[in-house]
Amino acid sequence: MRHRIVIYIWFSAVALLVWAGMGVAGPDLEVIPQKYSARPGEVFPVEYTFTWQDAGSPYTVLPPALPSLDWGEAALLEVRAQSAGDVNKTRVIVGFTAAVTGHHEVPAIEFRLMNWNTEDNTAVLTITPETPAQLLTSTPLTIKVSAVGIPVIVAAIAVLLTVIVVGVAAWRFKRGTAPDTGAMSLSVTEQGTALLHEARRHRLDGDYYAFYRVLRRAYDLVARVSGTPDERLCARLDVRIKDTGYRGLRPTEDDLEGDFKEVEQQVARMNDRAPKES
Repeated sequence: MRHRIVIYIWFSAVALLVWAGMGVAGPDLEVIPQKYSARPGEVFPVEYTFTWQDAGSPYTVLPPALPSLDWGEAALLEVRAQSAGDVNKTRVIVGFTAAVTGHHEVPAIEFRLMNWNTEDNTAVLTITPETPAQLLTSTPLTIKVSAVGIPVIVAAIAVLLTVIVVGVAAWRFKRGTAPDTGAMSLSVTEQGTALLHEARRHRLDGDYYAFYRVLRRAYDLVARVSGTPDERLCARLDVRIKDTGYRGLRPTEDDLEGDFKEVEQQVARMNDRAPKES
């Protein structure tokens, strides 16, 4: 009889622990790099996402103490919280800037979380490093920093082609033959197609800032030809340029594909009208 009572108490204790563990879901931490690679001096943003359920357990993610790096610098770019139903998320974006090329390790970062699920939330008036808090530590990751990317190579080729074109024009002028300006310059349809190809290369290289700047140039060409710019599309492309450049954010694949398709369709309509208007 005594053995049965001990077994019953043991199973009851295990069930209580399992029930308690299922009822309280603490925050999970996920580390998400926002780029594939960067160049020296360019910000490499990393997103640290905290997710937890149960709206009755409010957490505040405190700004972390950033590590001191021998290969570069770290800076806090943004802290953003949102909730949908019982699911809560806080995104902390940290930017890492490397001074030299290579593969650099981002060390683990310790985050402090405050749980305000108490009867008296005014009990904590000032948050100090000694204030009790829940600790979550991120996993280390490695970032790639390259010296020369595709945009630099494309720019070098463009400069070389310009030198060649100018040289040919000067040679023809010396021979007494005036250069054919129509043949030396691209038509409107050729310019639009070339800009789309350039934007696609930037996207494959992971340089989303350059990708959106070239898309904006392509649509500026369309607007100049049509005379009726789409203000909605212009405003969206301007926002994307700021997000990917100044804020260092990475757009979603749906955003990248949708924005490219919309500009591509506008260029196609311009190309269809061009023969009729010439």
